[in-house]
Amino acid sequence: MGVLMTVLAVLLSTTVTVASQQVVFQDINSQKNYNDQAENDKRPLKFNFSSAAPHIFSSFHGLLKQWPNTFFPNGHSIVPCEVPAYTSLYHGRRDADLPPSPEWFGFDVEMSYGIMGSDRNSHLLTYQTTRPVGCLYFDGESATLMGTGQMDSLNLFIYGNLTGPPNNGHWRGLFDEYSRATNICKWVQDRGLGGLGWGVEGIVRMNAGFEMIWCNFTSPSIRLMSKLNVTAPLLPAGLDQASYEPSEIEGVKDIRIDEVEAQPSNSYYPLPTQTHNPDQSTDPPDPPRPPNWRRESEEPFLESQTWGWFESATWHYGSSAMGPGRGETRVKSLTCSFLSFYSPQFAEQHLARFTSEKVKLNLTEDGYWLGPGNNGTRERGLNELMIRRRSHLLHNISQSDASIMNHAAERALRNLGYNDRNEPHIRPTTGCSGTDWSNIAAEIVQRYSTRLRQLESILDSGTGINTTNQTAFQHWTAMLRHNTHALLVPYFEYPTDPRHTNDDSWSTSSALARATLSRCQFHYTRLLAPDQKSYLNSEETLLKSAVEEVLGNICRTIIEVGFGTEREWFRHFDTLKDAIELDAVEMRRNVLRWKEGVEELMAWLGWVDQWTGCENRCRWDETCFIPMWPFMWLQTEKAGSHGGMNEEPPHFGPPGPGHPYYGRPGYGHGRRPGPGGRPPPFFQDDSQLWEPRCVKASYML
Repeated sequence: MGVLMTVLAVLLSTTVTVASQQVVFQDINSQKNYNDQAENDKRPLKFNFSSAAPHIFSSFHGLLKQWPNTFFPNGHSIVPCEVPAYTSLYHGRRDADLPPSPEWFGFDVEMSYGIMGSDRNSHLLTYQTTRPVGCLYFDGESATLMGTGQMDSLNLFIYGNLTGPPNNGHWRGLFDEYSRATNICKWVQDRGLGGLGWGVEGIVRMNAGFEMIWCNFTSPSIRLMSKLNVTAPLLPAGLDQASYEPSEIEGVKDIRIDEVEAQPSNSYYPLPTQTHNPDQSTDPPDPPRPPNWRRESEEPFLESQTWGWFESATWHYGSSAMGPGRGETRVKSLTCSFLSFYSPQFAEQHLARFTSEKVKLNLTEDGYWLGPGNNGTRERGLNELMIRRRSHLLHNISQSDASIMNHAAERALRNLGYNDRNEPHIRPTTGCSGTDWSNIAAEIVQRYSTRLRQLESILDSGTGINTTNQTAFQHWTAMLRHNTHALLVPYFEYPTDPRHTNDDSWSTSSALARATLSRCQFHYTRLLAPDQKSYLNSEETLLKSAVEEVLGNICRTIIEVGFGTEREWFRHFDTLKDAIELDAVEMRRNVLRWKEGVEELMAWLGWVDQWTGCENRCRWDETCFIPMWPFMWLQTEKAGSHGGMNEEPPHFGPPGPGHPYYGRPGYGHGRRPGPGGRPPPFFQDDSQLWEPRCVKASYML
């Protein structure tokens, strides 16, 4: 019961008071545990790893970004979204038909052509939205047909289980996708949350790029702009006249001149008049293969088609160690209705996860880290803490819990007005504060991710500094002071005369520290506090709590280091005050304590995706590679940071036996689908995820 009560206490920390208690060294509301300020400042910084706050924060920071959702592919969040009017959408086919319903759109033409191009009857259809379109987004790699946990949130939402549609124990890959598409669209329709030209009309997911299940192609919310036969002539060297059937292309019925609108005088191209197919989708007789799994040597554009799909996914990486970037900006997440399986209402899931992590990560009953233990180093232990979210699954979500999420999504969509078919062009924000939570998260990560690494690096260099060298020690202290001051400057003002203040002013228990902490922790949410009589729905309350807890831990750590640095500066280097003789042993102890505190904070935050990237800048014809389905893993040894022409190119391997495309020469790992028809896992080498490398187009094949 002790563990359960501890976890529940953390999960229910939706108020400032509970969130403020996550770090042991300072409780801003009470001094009763720290009567001795000097001893309080010597306490190590500690963080509660049973808290869901960093996971919730990272989830909504990563919404619609390729990079973080590839590092943490097991989605836990479901968010209403909107696609603006006049957004281009692409649909590839291996026949000349218009698409039945439901079917898929790519937001990038490279994705649609990447899946359906280089075939003997390839067609590319371009559509545009005619109005803002409502959608529902499942985060993580929720469109990935392989792996462990990627599709769990969608399966739970539709079927109430992890195995997906009934399949007699056999994994059916793409065939089951049509069942998912049909059933999620039926869920929307049955609850009156969308239809032709109103409400939710699509479901957004991600694999190598973002795609959308479109529920009904007869909707007036989209318009067919062009329909092209993009089949390319085969290369002469590989042309097999005996097996080549010209009728497959020549027999295709093209759109005739009399089937298009009259070409206007301003030379705009004519729009097709036949724009939709009323048929319902069925399982494809021959599902498409990803281009990198194919070996049609006669196809002229297979390499560029493969590279184009992968490269278009990298356009939506978002922020990373390589700097800021764009996510999928053509979809707007409505975070005031952000739903998460990390929410406190799924207590059994949290308890099961914490019980497992307590042993695996060496945590106390209260969720605090005990250190690496006897079987590892501190560095390894911190790394395991930092990437812990990657292993989070939804195995302990019951059918009743899945139903709770179902009802929450229905309520959130109704509150957003998605059930109002009379005003399809207007989406009221009933019950929303208007706060841009995604932008707040992006600003926090942008401001602190790089600077925390800089702070850790400075402190690491100071653990071995020669304190007897006054000049060197003064230079190092000044460098540390510059770093912490830049982080504290929006929240901190110096005492009237800091040169003559006593050391207690620089204590983390002082009134100055408490005021600084409050301004820092509640920088974004002060006007959302109860005393301002602001209204937040339950979803925004969860986000507010996560922001305040994440910022609280960051701010406390910075104050601990910053105030300690100010104390040492005014003690030893301020020329207007008599210097106190330096206690070298105590100073080294402080620096080590600060360094370990920053390291644990970084592990608690888990922003490893922000601290991971290609070590060198990729050349103009290269792109930084991380494994994403179906471009899964490089099977050769890691080459240099810039692959040379003489190096053996790496290969991307498809799945093992049990998958319809198994059998490509030289590949396969003998893996079979898991129990209950679950897809086979990736079995990729994670080191290629944590050590990205620059690759060229030729590597993709």
